[in-house]
Amino acid sequence: MLGYFFAYDDDRTPSWWFFAGDLETSAAGKIELNAPLLRFEGGRCPACDFTTPVSVEQGMVSIGFTGAALAEVEVSLQGREAFSEQIVPAIFGTPVSRFGDEVSYGVPGLNGEWIALVMSADEDGRVFRVDSSELVSIRSEGPILTAPGAYDLSALVTTAGDSPSPEVRGLIQCSVAVENISATVESVRCGLSYNLDLGPTQFGLFLSNLRVEQFQSESTTRMDPTARTVFMRFVRLNSN
Repeated sequence: MLGYFFAYDDDRTPSWWFFAGDLETSAAGKIELNAPLLRFEGGRCPACDFTTPVSVEQGMVSIGFTGAALAEVEVSLQGREAFSEQIVPAIFGTPVSRFGDEVSYGVPGLNGEWIALVMSADEDGRVFRVDSSELVSIRSEGPILTAPGAYDLSALVTTAGDSPSPEVRGLIQCSVAVENISATVESVRCGLSYNLDLGPTQFGLFLSNLRVEQFQSESTTRMDPTARTVFMRFVRLNSN
């Protein structure tokens, strides 16, 4: 894995650092990367003579992936105080919805049109069969302060199209209770309620796997308890 870290010097000069390394699995089962932050000096520039480029190690970066779409990043640079953040993938033009100033991470922006696929598995639970699909629109709402230190973020799922009164199909909701001015990803509870042909159905969602291009959820309650588990997959068509 390789990446870049962008920041400013004390004199507000923009600076780039490069890092690269192997992803490893920790004893706790988390996928991690620990690598030095390298700053390159020398080379060519429009108004200077060529000098041999060299790399200078100026700190460390640690990245721990807690899911397909969430990571904890810790950066330590020489002469600066170390800091950490929880980050989600970013796609240009797709903002991140944040719970509040007390929470360092948020929910990927979901606004736009999506294909909603209703799927089921075979008896072994391995092969997915698409039972139905429809074009839907998702519009984020919030954050809402529901109690001191408690926030809700929700996204309404409706039928897509030019109708002035689109039909409500479902609701995505994530909630977090902030304790001691901090919160971890485990503090966030997400869920999806959706109106299927068999009736209103609840689906489980994990913030760590809620991606901006697609995400999947598994039913937790069904009208028919003997039915197979139902899955829903949302695939983004566009953002707005």
